[in-house]
Amino acid sequence: MGYRNRRKLIKIGKTSKAVILPKAWLDYHGDKANHLIVLGDAILVIAPEEYEDEAKHFLELIEEERAEHRVEVMEALSLARKRANTLRLKGKLEAG
Repeated sequence: MGYRNRRKLIKIGKTSKAVILPKAWLDYHGDKANHLIVLGDAILVIAPEEYEDEAKHFLELIEEERAEHRVEVMEALSLARKRANTLRLKGKLEAG
């Protein structure tokens, strides 16, 4: 069952916040949804406890993808800096 939905945080008490899970998701997972595991950092994965291994694997894949993307961005920035430095040096040599 694939699911994508926006959810707002709801204030609970003075310091806590909560997210209401979609009814269709809860109905689909039934009693398994009574005990959930929340994993992550910048990205959270919420899953029934019995799917903890799958959720960890999913989160690892996301983190690997993010790391690869960061490397690609850093390489592109490094190349752009090198090109900018080459252009500056070339301009100085032509002017001098």
